Amino acid sequence: MSSFLVGYFHAMLGNGINLRLADIVVGTSAGAVLGSALLGSRLDLFSTEFNLLADYPRLMAKFVPTQKFSRDQERVIQMGINARDGSPATIQAIGHAAMAAKSIPSDKFEMNMKVFLGYLKDIPPRMYITSIDCYTAERLVIAPGSGVPVATACAASASAPGVTGPTWVKDRLCMDGSIGVTETHCDIVAGSKRALVVALADSIQQEEAGLRLNHLPNTILQEVKALEAGGTQTKLIIVGMLPGRKTLSVVDPGIMEPAIKYGFERGMAELPEMRRFWV
Repeated sequence: MSSFLVGYFHAMLGNGINLRLADIVVGTSAGAVLGSALLGSRLDLFSTEFNLLADYPRLMAKFVPTQKFSRDQERVIQMGINARDGSPATIQAIGHAAMAAKSIPSDKFEMNMKVFLGYLKDIPPRMYITSIDCYTAERLVIAPGSGVPVATACAASASAPGVTGPTWVKDRLCMDGSIGVTETHCDIVAGSKRALVVALADSIQQEEAGLRLNHLPNTILQEVKALEAGGTQTKLIIVGMLPGRKTLSVVDPGIMEPAIKYGFERGMAELPEMRRFWV
């Protein structure tokens, strides 16, 4: 997702579509990182760094999760794959198991976020970052002015259970914002005139092919319908599977370079439609 967005945003910004003019940006996991980089005017350098990582796997391996998981990590990941409902009990069970798993330490993961986000210290104005409290299963929306560093908020939002973290946000231990009843949290922008929504997948078939780390109900299509019913003109972008692939792992460093390329090509192809929608 991060790599796709780097390419897609680069195509938009390089061709007169200034996504930084959005009144509000809501980001989850990769969206939290890229949204912060977008509003923090770091995206150009961020794009360069991602291409550098794609060209040099040795460096890239320092910034992405390992694919070799311990037994307790595999147990948590499997819980997400087996999940078929978004009840608080299900989310709590995943969160509690995430707290018990020996995953990539949150401080190391947060340091990676600091490398990605560079000089950005605070959450940029208009940026809202979602995460889930591991203990209570409550959604947290981390806002500008909350006193939470942007690297901490992004690390919490991207702390995939069994892979990285969880991450402390003040007195809350948090996991990936997609571990809940929604992956994109469209309700936060309800009532907006226009909304650009980007999601990894829109079907269980895509999820089972490896596009998501959990199989909690995918409500993206219902969320878009709800936005439109409330008067919000909505454009939905589904990342989907990379061309030429039937399966992939979202934690595989090898997908970064083709995902950047695919995102850029998609962005260039969709420029006319995006101009009509955004400008």
